Amino acid sequence: MMSIIKRIKRFGNTLSLRFRQPMRVEFNLSDACNLNCMGCSHYSPLAPKEFEGLPRLAESMSAIASIEGARKISDIYLIGGETLLYPELTKAMELARKYFPWAKISIFTNGLLLPKMSDDFWEKCRVHDMVITITRYPVNFDYDALGPLCESKRVKYEIFDDRSLEHSFFKFRLDPQKRQNKWVRHFKCYSFGCLTVIDDKIFPCAQSACVTNFNKAFGTDYKWEKGDYIPVQSLKNVKQLFRLRNLPVPFCGYCKPIITTPYALSKRVKEEWLD
Repeated sequence: MMSIIKRIKRFGNTLSLRFRQPMRVEFNLSDACNLNCMGCSHYSPLAPKEFEGLPRLAESMSAIASIEGARKISDIYLIGGETLLYPELTKAMELARKYFPWAKISIFTNGLLLPKMSDDFWEKCRVHDMVITITRYPVNFDYDALGPLCESKRVKYEIFDDRSLEHSFFKFRLDPQKRQNKWVRHFKCYSFGCLTVIDDKIFPCAQSACVTNFNKAFGTDYKWEKGDYIPVQSLKNVKQLFRLRNLPVPFCGYCKPIITTPYALSKRVKEEWLD
């Protein structure tokens, strides 16, 4: 009996901690990437080299910033793919700061292009109070030099994750039959809280938002159903975002438990995302 009570308490505590997480919104600028990681959650090895248009990005940011309770959105992420590949990144940074003046704004990157970024990029990072958020990968690159580089430019930075560590790389697996229990999968979701804006839609995670890359590459038909996303222009209040984040959606039925896997280069075969 005690073990059951402990499990119930642990479940309740986990839910409470998850629901109290700060609200963040991720604007996906492109799925194009300069790495080629097996099993990428954005399916970047399969993605065409396309970029979000600035007018639509501005429309989405403006709409979300205008909803009731928008100031409860504490974190804005500019993500990819590889975010630094976005050709109009400084303008995207200006838009993010214009519409979310109260928020912490992070530019997510694998860091490989940082030493090559222009003086204008670094200046805009300072002016708009950006945080360079770095994920380390097990590639031949001097990651230890990035901290001093950011400091020399007087730009904030942080290490988000270190994928060079053992058991730090994951395989995000899809179930073509959609037989997974969406409540269980949502409760155990690695991507919980990653509200992702692509085009004019906001999704609860990148896997669902970017699955069109997988469909186009392999002729599959992973579908979005009602409730899998919210059209950005239909958003009225931040409660809708909390519901999208905190409750499972139909797409959760496709998601199998993630497993750790050694880092490897993608061969662009569907088995990287399937069993």
